[in-house]
Amino acid sequence: MNKAVALLLTFLLSLLILLNVRQAYLYQEEVALIDDLEIQQQERYEENRKIRTGIAVLESPERLDALAGEILGLEQARPDQVVQIIKKERSE
Repeated sequence: MNKAVALLLTFLLSLLILLNVRQAYLYQEEVALIDDLEIQQQERYEENRKIRTGIAVLESPERLDALAGEILGLEQARPDQVVQIIKKERSE
């Protein structure tokens, strides 16, 4: 009977050790995955920053004025060519 109990305890202890090793392995896999995702996140952040900088350059008023003149032949309006329309508020 003591041999059977000792054998059972040995088996259970071995099983617990194997499960612990497996859990440690799975944990390391998850840590590696998180590291990869953090690297991807940083790369996408940098890419996004570059894209936003590019958009800001493309939207700059100086660039748009130059393109309007070069491509469309437009010129800056003189003050006497500007007409303002003001909408009056209705009083109730």
